[in-house]
Amino acid sequence: MKKVFLLLAAVACIAVSCKDKEEKGPVLTPDQNKETLDETMTKAVEMLEVENWQSTADLITASLEVFQSIEASDASYEEWIEGQSIETTLRDEEPYEYLIDLSKVNGKVSIKDNKVYAEAGTGLSVAYNLADGTAVDGKITVKNSKTTALIDTDYNNNWDADGNLNQTLWSKTYLVIPASIDAVVNAGGKKAFSAKITTDVNMAGEEPKPTDTFAATCEVSADKYTFAVTRAKYSQTEVVVNASIKYDKQTVVAATFEAKGKIETTEDGTDIDPLTSTGNVKASFGILDNIVIKGDLNWTEISKLVNAERGNTEAEAKALAATAEKYMNLTLYIQHTAQAKLGWEAYIPYQDESMTVWSIQPVVRFEDGSDYMLPEAFFNEANFPKTVEAVNKALAEMNAFLGGGEEEEVEPLK
Repeated sequence: MKKVFLLLAAVACIAVSCKDKEEKGPVLTPDQNKETLDETMTKAVEMLEVENWQSTADLITASLEVFQSIEASDASYEEWIEGQSIETTLRDEEPYEYLIDLSKVNGKVSIKDNKVYAEAGTGLSVAYNLADGTAVDGKITVKNSKTTALIDTDYNNNWDADGNLNQTLWSKTYLVIPASIDAVVNAGGKKAFSAKITTDVNMAGEEPKPTDTFAATCEVSADKYTFAVTRAKYSQTEVVVNASIKYDKQTVVAATFEAKGKIETTEDGTDIDPLTSTGNVKASFGILDNIVIKGDLNWTEISKLVNAERGNTEAEAKALAATAEKYMNLTLYIQHTAQAKLGWEAYIPYQDESMTVWSIQPVVRFEDGSDYMLPEAFFNEANFPKTVEAVNKALAEMNAFLGGGEEEEVEPLK
């Protein structure tokens, strides 16, 4: 149980914000909050259960049976497959250089009477019938950007007479980054699956670095589900992510994350240095438009806090908790009304006859003045029995689906 709610707390750095013009509900008691949270999270978990995307799972299983039943290839397919190559040799001596271009795969592949055929075409498409006669067709189209990135390097390892390792570059592999990838699968004349990914990458060198810029979108739909990243952007002054999961047009979870400031890099410029970076972060996480956790964080001050030398006394722990609370603000909204805030308190994680260790721990404080240490004192089976039951059921179903058999026992959440 602890792992689930720690995960929920982590993704609280991505979600829907409260709607300013929504009608606000009443301030609830802690018990009413627990009941509302339990009911809402249970409903969200049930929406994401395996049985709700069973038709997609059945289509995958039936399609695999078709592919596994192929007994022979037509001459047209053999000729087509020989002409397909996504890899081009740029340099044919050490160090070798290769270029991967996903847009080069084009053609129409069909399966009939356990035999596979092929012909020329734009993009890669496939058509076949399932065992019950349902017609299935799918297509993937890749459009290239103007950016090429180094994605792999291989080295030869040699040891000299003294046992010293000497490495020489053997090969380099590059990828033409797709500007877009579109995929669609139809079954029985209806769309069963679709995906669209777009990218916009600007690189100064052949390898991606924190000083480059990146933007992307992604939308994947299957059955009644839609997973979307409507905005993902990275630069040295801004990081933004907007994402959501919808079921039958209802938003199950939605997330937003926005950081503005200055992202610093390590001396060699290859990695981000989080402790010298500065700025402010705003984020939120929403469930079924009924529960929203949102807040902000002053990363400039938090970095100073992390870098500062600290002792281990009660007074120092209390001072640290007060500072963390000042620069980390997180509020729980239920029915568009603020119900509780995240705070920090000093506590003793370890103590024996020779020493006492002081640290800080998050605490949720409700509007009526009551509070609970997180996560165990609040997020537990006693407070959220329906959520625990729903999560355990979903995990068992997922385990059975991935194992291809009956539901198996999994270690229950507590």
